[in-house]
Amino acid sequence: MHPDYRNMSYDQDSYRQALVETLSIFRVDLSNYVLRLPPKYVQMLKDPLPGVYMNGSINPHLVFDGQPYYSQKVVSRKFAQPDVHRFSDVWNVKGSIYNNDGVPVFTVMNGLRQYYNEYPTFHPSAIYIAYIYALEMFRYLNPLAQPYSNLDRDFLDLRKHVKPEYLPNFNGSYDDYLQTRGVTHFYDEDNGDLLELGVLLRNFIGQDKYNVYRFYLSNTTLTIEKGNDFRVIEYYRLILNHISEM
Repeated sequence: MHPDYRNMSYDQDSYRQALVETLSIFRVDLSNYVLRLPPKYVQMLKDPLPGVYMNGSINPHLVFDGQPYYSQKVVSRKFAQPDVHRFSDVWNVKGSIYNNDGVPVFTVMNGLRQYYNEYPTFHPSAIYIAYIYALEMFRYLNPLAQPYSNLDRDFLDLRKHVKPEYLPNFNGSYDDYLQTRGVTHFYDEDNGDLLELGVLLRNFIGQDKYNVYRFYLSNTTLTIEKGNDFRVIEYYRLILNHISEM
C-alpha cells in the first residue's frame, strides 16, 4: 500500500521515514541463474583465487595470492617467516592465523575442515555478473533512476570479472560492453537463465519506474527493496526547506 502523503505531517522524522520506507522486496538466489552457464561463458570468467572458502560462500576468509599468513606459533617471533602458504597448510595450524599486520583473520578449530574448500562452490565472477545484469537491466528500464547498491564500484566493473581478451577496447561501462559486438557477452539470447531473471525483475518493477530502489548482494542472494516515489520525496523535501526558511 502506498502512503498517503496528503495526510502526513511535514517534519523531519516523517521525511526520513519516507526516505527509508520499503514498499515491497524482491529476493532471489543468483546461484540458481548461473549453475547452467554454457561453456563459452565460463571460459570468459576470471578464475577464482585459491583460498579458504566456507561451503556455499563466494567470499574467502583467506586468499592465497602471495600475501603472507602466519600461524600462532610463529607470529610473535621477531623475524617471523610466513608459514601458511596454501589451503593444506591451514589445517596444520592450531589456533589463529594472522595476516602481515599481526591481525587474526581465521581460527582453526577441531572439526572445521569439512566446512571449507580451497575454491568456492559457485563461481564468484558469475554471481557478480548476474548482479551487474540485474542492476543494468533496472537502469535500462528506469533511465532517470539512480539505484543504491551496497557493492563497491570496483565490483560493478566487468573488467574485474571477465578475462581481458574478451573485453577489447573496453572502458568499463555496460553500454560500451553491449556495443562491442566483436565479443560474445553474457546477455545473449542463448543465456536463458539470465533472461528469466530479467523477466522477474521487470515484473517486480511493474509501473513503479520512479520509485527509489536499493540493491543488496549478500553472498549469492540478491535483495531489491522498492521504496517510495522519488518525485514525492523530492516534493516533500522542498516543502520542508520552505517551512524552515519561513
